[in-house]
Amino acid sequence: MPRDHNRVCMTGRLARDPELKRSQSGKSVLSFTLAVDNSYKDKAGELVPGVYWHPCVAWGGPADKIAKYCRKGDRILIEGRLSTREHTDKSGERRWRTEVIVENIVFLGSKGDGAQQSAQTHAGSGYAGSSGSLRGEDGFDNDFPLDFSEIGGGDGDVQIPF
Repeated sequence: MPRDHNRVCMTGRLARDPELKRSQSGKSVLSFTLAVDNSYKDKAGELVPGVYWHPCVAWGGPADKIAKYCRKGDRILIEGRLSTREHTDKSGERRWRTEVIVENIVFLGSKGDGAQQSAQTHAGSGYAGSSGSLRGEDGFDNDFPLDFSEIGGGDGDVQIPF
């Protein structure tokens, strides 16, 4: 019997500075919002700006890497799965929240997308700049099919081929 497929892959910018927390068992956990462009052209051909706000949760190595290397406005590619959880709010109403559980990350650059700015922002952090690869670092999954930072043209702006 075929298995269902639950995979998410998207690029976007961090909506705010990440704040790393610990679970009761001591595992790193990071909740953040990824802002993904949703601009479109209207009937008159004018560009209408828009954005999707995707809630995301990272655990362990990916959480540590995002907290260490990323700031508000930084572009990242995330890969993971959708998860919906149920909870009861303060008024007793049942609520559901769908979020992306992040399993892999690729750093695509700082808000300014300038390699020099990125190197200064992350100086001394071990971050290789807006076009540096993180393959081989603890928590980075080398089985991820492609690290887009490895194919950048050196100007800090990686063109994603899809």
